[in-house]
Amino acid sequence: MPEVDELATIECPARIATVKIDGGSVEAIGCPEGEGYEKHVKGRSRLALLDASGKQIDEVEVSDDPYAMVKVEVEDLYGDQRPVFMVTVTVPTMGSWGGPTTTPYQIEGAHLRPILVNGNGKKLELTSAIKITWWTKPARSGHGKDIYKIVTTIQGTDEGTRYSFEDGKWVAHKGTLKNWTGEHLSNTEAEFP
Repeated sequence: MPEVDELATIECPARIATVKIDGGSVEAIGCPEGEGYEKHVKGRSRLALLDASGKQIDEVEVSDDPYAMVKVEVEDLYGDQRPVFMVTVTVPTMGSWGGPTTTPYQIEGAHLRPILVNGNGKKLELTSAIKITWWTKPARSGHGKDIYKIVTTIQGTDEGTRYSFEDGKWVAHKGTLKNWTGEHLSNTEAEFP
């Protein structure tokens, strides 16, 4: 899997990370996680796809918040060494259900596209907060990874969602978790639908 090269900057938005891929690179433009930048101006945080010559061929906005901080990681969600760019955006939010939100992007043709769930056009967004947690684990299918998410509802129930790649699309399997203790146990994933 390609590695993320984090770039130093004293002002933002700026190029903060680059990932070399076959035939070009993917760059993150925004503010890196942390504080202390000399200049923080309003600007869009985005992900850009560049060809081998450095020419931009596609771009997606990941946040329009002027105080957003961005982090990029690369995952092999499909199990075939195809890079998926896990873009985490952190904005000043408060609350039990608000926090850093990770959206997986992939390259389709010459475009950056978010992963869509159930083929309905809704992009997969994974929030980390007091009442929400998520993680990846080797897929039940034996190929790639599944994504597990738990949300504690206002009513106090724990709702679990397992996202898996099946028949050429990402599918959400949802259900109530009865035995979630707030800790990742060795059999936690077995309770998910």
